[in-house]
Amino acid sequence: MLQVKKTVAKEYEQRGNTAYANEEWPEAYRNWEKSNKLISKPAIAKALKFMDADIKRIYLTAYRFETVNLNKAKEYWKQVLDKSPRTHPYHIKANAKLQWYADHT
Repeated sequence: MLQVKKTVAKEYEQRGNTAYANEEWPEAYRNWEKSNKLISKPAIAKALKFMDADIKRIYLTAYRFETVNLNKAKEYWKQVLDKSPRTHPYHIKANAKLQWYADHT
């Protein structure tokens, strides 16, 4: 049973690496997350932590631009949507911000 988990985790890790190399960020994140849930591996945990930090940084940059340059903020929020899976908290927040502005401007 453990060997099966290791094999499946390795497959998810490889899929994540391939997706990341192809700049398919949400797909890479999802695959690494699946791999890490099966078999915790420091390299994968570090990659997920790096992506989380990058997504958060982009979101906060957009948040800072919101009051001075709304168009720039929207660009950054779109980057958050491009880089994060739909279930990521910052994806949800950025999507809500963009939707709110679409409805109110």
